[in-house]
Amino acid sequence: MRSVEGEGGTIDEAIKRALAALGVGRDEVEIDILENASRGVLGIGRRKARVRATVRAPLQARLARERDAGGALPPTPPAESALAARPDVAAAGLDGAAVLCDILRLMAIDATVLVADGQKGTRVLRVEGPESPHVIGRRGEVLDALEYVINRMAERGGRQGRRFALDAEGYRAQRNASLEKLARRLAERARRRGKPVTLNPLSPGDRRTVYRALQSENGIAARSIGQGYYRKLVIIPGGVRRGGGKAVG
Repeated sequence: MRSVEGEGGTIDEAIKRALAALGVGRDEVEIDILENASRGVLGIGRRKARVRATVRAPLQARLARERDAGGALPPTPPAESALAARPDVAAAGLDGAAVLCDILRLMAIDATVLVADGQKGTRVLRVEGPESPHVIGRRGEVLDALEYVINRMAERGGRQGRRFALDAEGYRAQRNASLEKLARRLAERARRRGKPVTLNPLSPGDRRTVYRALQSENGIAARSIGQGYYRKLVIIPGGVRRGGGKAVG
């Protein structure tokens, strides 16, 4: 197999240099990450990213035939041309499915990504395969982290109006059903005791699920407390609502 190693300040830059050396496109090679880039401490110990690009077998045979025939190797299209050749990326911005596939490959997770349209313009990325449960993590924490990263990348690329939602093994539906039952049970407890009930820290998506479930509960208010991505949710019975609460009943 024909292969070369490339170095760069980032993984993408290292891959680009390896492709340029081979004279092929990204979809014609297998990429092995040999070393991630490291900034070091105060500039000491800084390392470049290093990858190995290996030409896939069918292309390897074609390149050998062209070389024997004296033909020129196909040029590598510049990054701009590669994007222009992919209408889904050029027109829509970030290709969330491609980014997620690359992340899963770096995580050594054997899975595929299916794309579907969700509610309110959301793009749903569904992970399937024998190792897809590894993408979920404890209480969906890995899934939430991947979703957060991809949406931040989309925002930096000017895609504020379009969000990506990640799912695996039908986890989101199961999690939502569990949270809805929990919300109703805790709302009843808050009413019975006449005291607020506090849930464990939840992701933004989980908090929205609980809020929606509480909308049908009479005499109940809810509010988030804390800062950051994961926040606690307080369910407050009528008559003891505090400032800053969000009425949902």
